[in-house]
Amino acid sequence: INTGEVIYSKNADLKLSPASTTKLMTSLLFAENKSKSDYLTFSDTVLKVTETSINYYKKLNPGDKISAEDTMKAVMIFSANDTAYLMAESVGGTVDNFVTMMNEKAKELGLKDTHFVNPSGLEIDPLNPNNKDINQTTAYDLAQIGIAAFKNDWVRETMAPKTGQITVNLAGSPVIIESRNKVLGKNGNIGGKTGTEDLAGHCFVGFYEKDGRDLVTVVLKSEYGATGLNVFEDTEKIANYGFLAQKEVYKNA
Repeated sequence: INTGEVIYSKNADLKLSPASTTKLMTSLLFAENKSKSDYLTFSDTVLKVTETSINYYKKLNPGDKISAEDTMKAVMIFSANDTAYLMAESVGGTVDNFVTMMNEKAKELGLKDTHFVNPSGLEIDPLNPNNKDINQTTAYDLAQIGIAAFKNDWVRETMAPKTGQITVNLAGSPVIIESRNKVLGKNGNIGGKTGTEDLAGHCFVGFYEKDGRDLVTVVLKSEYGATGLNVFEDTEKIANYGFLAQKEVYKNA
């Protein structure tokens, strides 16, 4: 993360669907434009997003409010899609405007093989189901997005806990959410963002800190496997390789 050196890569420039790892970009833009104490309002549009959503666990209504801090938790810990669209609407005014901001941010980061069409990574956009376009990026580009997100204190801190608690409306009962990161706290993993979709397969961007070094790992289109843990097993192999590497940049540091 600190040197920018690529220690290991395979098909790093192949364009693929990133699924919910998209939310690293969504959360980064949200963190750059909002404060934790801000409050956001659920709209009819946002509540049309039902797949993997807070609305699934707690029936929401248009006009319900949630803090920006809890919105970030919902997206980065639980990967809630409705709150990803809520982020987009609150920052961009409309989801389409926010997607434009996502693509502008990608250009700002120097990424040439990344294009977003929605803020969640869903391959069938619930707000535009007839649109066959999907988000696309590469492992290399996604690593750069991940590094930018990791360097944002709010995003980085929100990835760290294994569980979180969010409240909709001040008097509402809290909803307990659990991280989808199955390697959190293992072998130096201090955070990450998962993703799963039909075309994308299993995806994971992991952040590691060990022996004074910070690493980012990216796995795209991992096979599901019998346990669904292949993407994390792949990630662990990459992280172990990275920490064992003795490149010149480390020797001379």
